[in-house]
Amino acid sequence: MVEFVRPGLLWLLALAVVLPLAWRLARRYRVARVTYGAIWRDVARRTMAPSWRRLLRAAASLLLPVLVLALLVLYAAGARKPPAETPAPLLVALVLDCTPSMRARHDAGTRAELARRRAQEVLERLGPNDRALVVVFREGRPLAGRWLQPTERIELPPTDLPQPDFAALGAELQALAPPPGLLGPEPVKVAFWLGDAPPPLPAHEPAARLAGLGGRWVSAGGVPMVCESFGAPAENDGITGVIFEPPLPGQAHAGVVAVTTRAAEPTVELTDAAGKRQTLRGARVELPLSETARTVVVTVSGGDALPEDNRVEFSLPGSLLATVAVGYPAADGEANPLLLETLRTLLPGRAVTAFADHTPAPQADLLVLDRVPQSSINAKYLLCLGVAPPGLAAQPTADVRPGLQSLQRPPGLRFELPDLSSLTGTGVVGLAGGHGLAPLLKGLDGSTLAAWGRLDSAEVLYCGFVTHQSTLLEDRGGLLLLLRWLESLQRPAEDGWPPFLAAGERVTVGLTQPATLELTDAAWRSPPAAAAVRYGLTPLAGQAELGPFGAPGIYRGAGRRSLAVYWRDAAEQALGFDPLPRTDLNKLNPPPAPDWRDTLPGSLLWLALLLVLAEWLLWLTGGTD
Repeated sequence: MVEFVRPGLLWLLALAVVLPLAWRLARRYRVARVTYGAIWRDVARRTMAPSWRRLLRAAASLLLPVLVLALLVLYAAGARKPPAETPAPLLVALVLDCTPSMRARHDAGTRAELARRRAQEVLERLGPNDRALVVVFREGRPLAGRWLQPTERIELPPTDLPQPDFAALGAELQALAPPPGLLGPEPVKVAFWLGDAPPPLPAHEPAARLAGLGGRWVSAGGVPMVCESFGAPAENDGITGVIFEPPLPGQAHAGVVAVTTRAAEPTVELTDAAGKRQTLRGARVELPLSETARTVVVTVSGGDALPEDNRVEFSLPGSLLATVAVGYPAADGEANPLLLETLRTLLPGRAVTAFADHTPAPQADLLVLDRVPQSSINAKYLLCLGVAPPGLAAQPTADVRPGLQSLQRPPGLRFELPDLSSLTGTGVVGLAGGHGLAPLLKGLDGSTLAAWGRLDSAEVLYCGFVTHQSTLLEDRGGLLLLLRWLESLQRPAEDGWPPFLAAGERVTVGLTQPATLELTDAAWRSPPAAAAVRYGLTPLAGQAELGPFGAPGIYRGAGRRSLAVYWRDAAEQALGFDPLPRTDLNKLNPPPAPDWRDTLPGSLLWLALLLVLAEWLLWLTGGTD
């Protein structure tokens, strides 16, 4: 019925009886020096009063102090209602949906912010014996925080791309242990799901204490969980997929970008280092050639509820062979028309310009020297026709006839060498010995008629045949030589490194040394991560697995290598919303029914004070000694 917080103090009740009695006896027989008149006044007072009055005065003088001391002892012992009769405390898990759809914006804020505010409200409405913690998700796995105080602020969790693991959530809720020092009967576990749709879990009866709370209840591993949704139906025109098709050799573009969206037509914007922009529209666009690197931004029209999936940005390196410059002798008056036509046919879409030998060679990806000697070059690739490359010596060779030359197949050649034995020509220029290039064709006298290799930073193809004095541009072998070499220059790196990747995808890339990618642009992370996000790559047999990535954004590594990671999830991008009834938080901690034991400690103290006042008044009127 009643128990005491400090039952060890109840032994003081014995002193509450002994002390007043001892005090009274000590006062009654205490030796004192008094006057003769005082003695007779006391005798007269005692002998004149009726016997019943004297008995009442003696009893009041003894009982009132005993009662006052007994009440004070009971107050100090902490009389209260037994904890077993108090409501069971609640252990509340506030489960916040961290999926990307919670970033959808509405007038009152994002869905995630609305859910956070509701969690804060639930925390502040709990009773003094109730406890609450927040459960968020990392890589789809639930992560329970510490037990919170009602005055603490709940922070907005970062977005988690994978779907929640509800089986793991049930196990996490079942394993929650009550905090130490929690009074009362066995606590009751209950959870709040705060998202934009109820989780796919079976129905469950409400917790006994929360039967009047209302709402939709489900079972999370046997723990009753009430579900609430936040936000409203919303439209989203996000990007659902992006594919980059690298250009094949001989194609007149830098690649194809194919974009799928939920509704709107995509826009592709290219920006070079100088800030020059070019805008293309359509679901499939061909990117124009460019000798410089560019930033490609794929967007759809804004204004929807989830702007984070409206943009994909990646870097596009400069085209391997975008510009061509052809040098010719000024005495010819113009460049060889057949040579220009052949280059434009083999390299469609490229800008082909010509310059005379008395003018400086322009900067170009491919520099073609038609009998034009140069002391230095500024190009990635060099084609020498009837002239020795810079720094190498030439030697005159007799006219070349079919069958009077030998074919060489050097190791490391990146294209298949055609049969060149049918080439003929007059005024053929050979290379002197010690040139350092790999011979492809030699004359009977041992002179090098065609060679391939590198000089400084340029890849070189040398042909001693003069274009207008040979069959180089008419013979099948000569045309195949030029075609296959030019195609080998246009092949991208064979490491398989993509310009962008969906966050949940994996791809195998070529890698010989360990590498680290660091996230430099992460608009998805809200709130932003305090520490840098890094992704390590460890090669195995010359290959490494790239992905999956937990955070979209732009990752950069050594050697100016970058990778754009974008997010796509058809179900989440639909921004599904299931309106659920709100629970009545007033029923979360209802006021207890009146109970006299709740006011017992205060009543004991006030009663003791009233008895002290009564004894003082009786003493003034002679009612006590």
